[in-house]
Amino acid sequence: MNFKIFAVGDDRPEYIAAMTAEEAIADHFTRIDDDYYGEEGPDVEEIPFNTVGMFETETGYKEMTFAEFLGNFTYTGPQLICWSE
Repeated sequence: MNFKIFAVGDDRPEYIAAMTAEEAIADHFTRIDDDYYGEEGPDVEEIPFNTVGMFETETGYKEMTFAEFLGNFTYTGPQLICWSE
C-alpha cells in the first residue's frame, strides 16, 4: 500500500489515510477548528494495517483488520476513512 493510517485526535480519534503524519493532521484540521487543541496540537499515532477493530458494515459491526476494512481502497490523497465513537 502506498499510504499509512494515522489516528489523529485525543478522546475519539479520526483514522486518516495519508502519506505522512503532517498530511493526516492537515486533513483533520479541515474538520476541526485550528484552536481546538491549543498549542500542543492533536495526538497522532501510526496504526499498523494488521490492527484489529470493530468496523460498521452494511450488515452490522464486524471485527476485522484495517487492511480487511479497506479492501480495494484506492489512495488518492489524505482522506478520513473512519473514526472512533
